[in-house]
Amino acid sequence: VALIVALSVLYVVAAGDTGSDLSAAARVQRLAQNVERAESVRAVKRLQETYAQYSQFGLWTDMATLFTDNAQLSYGKDNQHGRQAIQQYFLITFGEGMHGLKPRALHTQIVLRPLINVSADGQSAKGRWWEFSMTGQYGVKAEWAAGIFENEYVRERGVWKISRMRYNPMFAGPYATGWRNVDADQKIVPYHFTPD
Repeated sequence: VALIVALSVLYVVAAGDTGSDLSAAARVQRLAQNVERAESVRAVKRLQETYAQYSQFGLWTDMATLFTDNAQLSYGKDNQHGRQAIQQYFLITFGEGMHGLKPRALHTQIVLRPLINVSADGQSAKGRWWEFSMTGQYGVKAEWAAGIFENEYVRERGVWKISRMRYNPMFAGPYATGWRNVDADQKIVPYHFTPD
């Protein structure tokens, strides 16, 4: 980061940036802030992708460690509060009471189309994701599902964590007969920001 900032300052000085009312120190500060925000966006994306990776291997306890102590989980109509309750929910709901996946089982949650906004102070963020899931066990069951996450993240002791996860199911169904809308009237999931 220091090298990038130094090179940017040299570029600005060499280019003779006289069109800006900002001092060189203020421009360096702004650049450092923008670099920090970009790194925060990447960290939040990695956090959500790590959640999906842990899910793929049935690492329910590891998934729960990605949440803050007092996190909130809204998964469709199910609601949990606190990391321990979220861990138990993953274990029972996703893992059917066991850690890891059953033999020849699949629990793939593919997270797509991230839209991340970091707060002005850089200590929190909100993100929207589409999720497409394929779950089941060979010869037993196979399910499709998809929905929209509207999540909140905070930086806790320097590490990004999920503080609120809201999963809004859109469609689901068995592989054999295909998926259907979860609700008769497909709902619109509001964004975590407005254009203005």
